[in-house]
Amino acid sequence: MPAIVRKPLSSTIAETFVNSFTLSPPVGDSIYIALGKVTSWQPDDQNPLADDSNPVLPLDYDTEAIELKRNIFGIKKINQSNVSVGVRTINWVTGTAYDIYNSNDSSLYLKDFYVVSPNNNIYKCLYNDNGGLSTQNPDDALVLPGECVETNDGYIWKLMYKIPAQDFSKFATATLVPIDNTLMPDTIRGQINHIEVINGGIGYTSPLTVTIQGDGIEAVATATLLGDAIDKIIISNVDDMGSGYTWANVTVTGGSGSGAILRASISPYKGHGSNNIDELFSRYCIISTETSYEEDGDFLVNNDFRQVSLIKNPLLGNGDRFVDSTGNCQYVLTVDNITGISTDIEVEIINNAALVVGYGNIARAYLDGLVYKISLTNVRMLQGNILDNTKQLRNLSTQYDISQVQPPELDIFSGVVIYSSNRTPVSRDISQKEIIKIPLVFS
Repeated sequence: MPAIVRKPLSSTIAETFVNSFTLSPPVGDSIYIALGKVTSWQPDDQNPLADDSNPVLPLDYDTEAIELKRNIFGIKKINQSNVSVGVRTINWVTGTAYDIYNSNDSSLYLKDFYVVSPNNNIYKCLYNDNGGLSTQNPDDALVLPGECVETNDGYIWKLMYKIPAQDFSKFATATLVPIDNTLMPDTIRGQINHIEVINGGIGYTSPLTVTIQGDGIEAVATATLLGDAIDKIIISNVDDMGSGYTWANVTVTGGSGSGAILRASISPYKGHGSNNIDELFSRYCIISTETSYEEDGDFLVNNDFRQVSLIKNPLLGNGDRFVDSTGNCQYVLTVDNITGISTDIEVEIINNAALVVGYGNIARAYLDGLVYKISLTNVRMLQGNILDNTKQLRNLSTQYDISQVQPPELDIFSGVVIYSSNRTPVSRDISQKEIIKIPLVFS
């Protein structure tokens, strides 16, 4: 049985994902951004040249997800204000030929049939002067949302959406801009914006008459010849696009001509701008969040990270759903003063070999008042052992007593990893904020 999954499924999934952030547990999912990997990237069998300038490639299998979780030092909740549906950035550039909206084109989603103007307005191309170059910025006309502009270069543009300045600053990336489904005023149902010549036929002579038969009204077009064949069908202004069409047959008469095959492009049922997300094939979600300082003590400072991930529905150590804004995923050991050590140190936990720390046993030490605290991620416990203050920490040949152990707030292996990226080191500081943008594509 022939079947097809249509492109609106992708935009529906993107929109549903964004809207899911309005739901609170236990009805909705909780999504957290996670930072981790304080130690350097090291070569392995699949990434022999890996180092901090060349991070290893992330892989999509369960063992990789476990290792990623082991590296996390803190998580922060993603809220509705941190997410937006996104569309491809197609910048308007003078001297460019843009594609026309064509309701009969199955590859329209791949084409540049809309633009983002210098003022961050999104315009859909309803007419392109039969493939001509766009040389006038559509912003020049200062139209209102929902209105059309006919520029001097022969293009007709529909203003679909004005991106608010704060949304553009927060969500825009080099390749994506935010959008929503704000209904545009002056949305006209069933306009015919373009008539395609499939076959020009033969034997036509001037004068030519174009007849548009359908269930709408007032669409008007003219035809031009190339020799004795129909060359172009022209709808030269917005008023001539008519309204109310869901179907249209187009014919041309002139002389003894015959055989021309013409096909009308009709707007979406409720008109251009009635559903921006579907009309512009918005199959992307943009997540933009900010991590600030210590995040209530849950995030490491004077440190760096190399992995950014998204975790769905992490749990507390007792198995309950974690719902707080931020969470701690690291062990923090308090020890007496460690003379001369204030950065990365090589450590080992002794007394019954309770655990191994990281690749190469590298941990992070920082001075908190008069005592040193050692933040541990990538902890690998041996069966039957726990990490508590009966253990000792060893740095090279020197041993130190552990006076206090703060375990992770979360079950660090809980939750589902739905996104991960490996990066070059990003340093953190007590006076620093990081703005992190994550683009997701639903194909």
